[in-house]
Amino acid sequence: MSGSNLKQRITFLAMLSVLLAACDLIGPDVWQQRRAEMERQRAIWEQRGVHDYVFTLNRSCGECLANASQIVFIVRIRVEADTVRSATYATTGEPVPQEYAVLLSTIDDLFDGIAASIDDRPYRFRVEYDPADGYPTSWYVDPIKTAIDDEHGMTVSDLVPLCTTCLETADRAKP
Repeated sequence: MSGSNLKQRITFLAMLSVLLAACDLIGPDVWQQRRAEMERQRAIWEQRGVHDYVFTLNRSCGECLANASQIVFIVRIRVEADTVRSATYATTGEPVPQEYAVLLSTIDDLFDGIAASIDDRPYRFRVEYDPADGYPTSWYVDPIKTAIDDEHGMTVSDLVPLCTTCLETADRAKP
């Protein structure tokens, strides 16, 4: 091996070492961090043991359904045994028509949607969780930078467990 060739290899290995060290300085992938945080929050929610509850869901999206402009997305959802049992429009109290049932979610469904969004690595992504109970309170996704009307989001508010002892039991179980 010639001296010039050896010098090039040493230079290449030194540059490669610097690049690999820089990767360690940057830290873990932001999407891995978001996934870990989502899983941590989901574990808090699951530890609470809430399977029956009501909450208000304010869902917004660019193109939810063909007639989306006719839908008011602020709904009060009743969940029993982790299944949506009923939903009414928050402003009128009228039942949400069955054809819009696809827009209704449980808290577990919202976690699943957040996980899918993290896996898709969208252009813009933001999520916030309830500090005490772990459920998502706000979620916004813009999947593609140049697409029009592809963004969607939601907020959760006024969550009330229908089980009077489940949150108290979970509080006692905390270390």
